[in-house]
Amino acid sequence: MKARSAVLIIAPLPPPVTGSSLASRLILKHLGQNADVIAFSYSKHNLHNNVFSVDQALRILKIGLKIVFLRFIRMRFDAVYFVVSCTFWGNIRDLLLLALLGKNLRKKLTIHRHGSDFGDCLKTFPKIIQSLNIYLLADVKAAVVLGKSLANIFDGYLPAHKVHIVVNSYSPDLLISEDALILGIKSKERVR
Repeated sequence: MKARSAVLIIAPLPPPVTGSSLASRLILKHLGQNADVIAFSYSKHNLHNNVFSVDQALRILKIGLKIVFLRFIRMRFDAVYFVVSCTFWGNIRDLLLLALLGKNLRKKLTIHRHGSDFGDCLKTFPKIIQSLNIYLLADVKAAVVLGKSLANIFDGYLPAHKVHIVVNSYSPDLLISEDALILGIKSKERVR
């Protein structure tokens, strides 16, 4: 009998519920059917983007220590999946975790960007941050984008042959009925 693959996932997982966290949960569920999966969620449990938080910094350091420990005990992974950010603090997190993964795991790494602004966003960062991204992403096996129009978001950071296009989708169980939608629109309560 063939041994199961081992996969490391570093991604936002619910809560909170966002497009990225739902997609990551779906990938975790799918991969878990045929592989042994270790998942580290870096969700902040709120929707405040690009705001530094001590709690989040400690959460990321804890994930970093777990990665170092897994490397120390020589845990074998066949693949690594990592959802990257383009906010300044999110990219600092990504750079730290990419560095801690080491070259061997980066060679097994597929990065996924949920959005269209990776390259444009990084151009606004200091040159040292851009250079670190170029250096650490050079080893990456592949990148995933959600449609042909996003195929160039990694230009300058990854060669085009490493960028793979997947179809964007949604989960039908997130849909609400037309009546519920109308009731929500007519409601006097604010939606939060």
